[in-house]
Amino acid sequence: MDENTKSDVEILNDLSLICKDGEKFYNETVSKVENPALAAVFTDMATIREKFQIDINTLILSMGGEPNDKDCSLTGTFHQKYADLRAMISSDSDHAYISQLEELEDRTLDEFQEALDNVKSLKIKEFVQIALLKFKKTHDEMKALQLATAS
Repeated sequence: MDENTKSDVEILNDLSLICKDGEKFYNETVSKVENPALAAVFTDMATIREKFQIDINTLILSMGGEPNDKDCSLTGTFHQKYADLRAMISSDSDHAYISQLEELEDRTLDEFQEALDNVKSLKIKEFVQIALLKFKKTHDEMKALQLATAS
């Protein structure tokens, strides 16, 4: 495997981990929110991230790389625990979770944009562009929810 491919595999593994973090955070938050409509939105968001994570791992394998086998990142775990703490002390726990999930969406956009700027393969760039467009939509949806639930 050449150096450019190794670099692209590393970048893709980082993106896979971001997707795993988000999927886990959304799935765990589903049972913590009071509003069933929010739970449905969070389930959809988790599914989107799961799909991209599977697609990323397929790309990695097609490049001769090894997909990351980590469950989640330390950063992802920290943000999830912080969200739980904020929700416990908040008068509106649903809004507290939405705010933290919107921050997750911000981090996701940043990571995918950075990946787009750094990957070498045109095929991977195209994939990351498609993912970035989808994550811009999920970000905008969470931002709208955050604004709608602000007190």
